[in-house]
Amino acid sequence: PGQRPIRTRAKARATGPDRYTTVPVALKILELLADAVLEAQEAALAGGGDEDDEWESEGDSDGDDDGDGGGGGGGGSYFGGDLFDRILAQGIDDAVDDDEDEAEDPISGIDTQGFIKERLGAMHARGALAGVARGLNPRRQRALMALMQ
Repeated sequence: PGQRPIRTRAKARATGPDRYTTVPVALKILELLADAVLEAQEAALAGGGDEDDEWESEGDSDGDDDGDGGGGGGGGSYFGGDLFDRILAQGIDDAVDDDEDEAEDPISGIDTQGFIKERLGAMHARGALAGVARGLNPRRQRALMALMQ
């Protein structure tokens, strides 16, 4: 579900070329900023829960577990089981190390919400925000309005 069928040359000739829409760069950037705001709002609502649980539930719902043992490449399981589970069992993915790395990373100290609010406020003061924001879907518009209040 949701996947496009394979597009062969014969199908492409019969249906014509793919058509893409043009999106102004200012609108695309605003969409990405709105998505960042939405992501932060959703994380705040979730209470900053364990991100591993989120990944697990997303992975379980996609229905791609075909039971091939994680070997990949077709013809049988070369590694003899789910390689990812085996790596995790060995403790290679140590979350403590990740937390220490994040704490030392200067990017983690940036207040993205504050930065986005400041820059959008400056755009609004110049009268440049309303015209671009009209192109956003209602969910993104609401997210940016909530941030600006």
